[in-house]
Amino acid sequence: MRGAGWIAAGAAALVLAAGAGPLVAAQGVGLKGGAIARVEDGRTLALDAGEAAPLTVRLAWIRVPAAPSATARGEPHGAEARQRLEVWKGQPVEIVAVGRDRDGVPLVELLWRPTAESVVTLNYEMVRSGFARAECSLEGAFELQCRVLRRAEELARRERRGLWASP
Repeated sequence: MRGAGWIAAGAAALVLAAGAGPLVAAQGVGLKGGAIARVEDGRTLALDAGEAAPLTVRLAWIRVPAAPSATARGEPHGAEARQRLEVWKGQPVEIVAVGRDRDGVPLVELLWRPTAESVVTLNYEMVRSGFARAECSLEGAFELQCRVLRRAEELARRERRGLWASP
């Protein structure tokens, strides 16, 4: 029965996506979906959505530790967060745009359907696996998604996954 609640949250996200239509259309993505072409860090990825160049997006409502780069050491678990997201590289996803970050990069909820009857959001999976924190508001249009993400973070903390694992 636990999974049913998350499936309802995913369905709610699709309903709420109707309000994000202009943002998605402005990026030339449409709700048809795409595939993950490249992972930059545990939250930022490039999607191949049938355009000339991949579209850079960020997962909405989460915060991940910074991954190491050529110029910075990164934060603890930053590399692991990036690796966790790499699991879905090349996978087809549905793109639900929910806004933009302060840099103008589209914020999205990415849906992956392992079977016709199930849906997984990568945003949720990053939090549930313990490699991201919920960073969202319990008020507004995306309240349901925030509640689900906060519960996933509580569970990851309780089970000491990822960021909360024992040293």
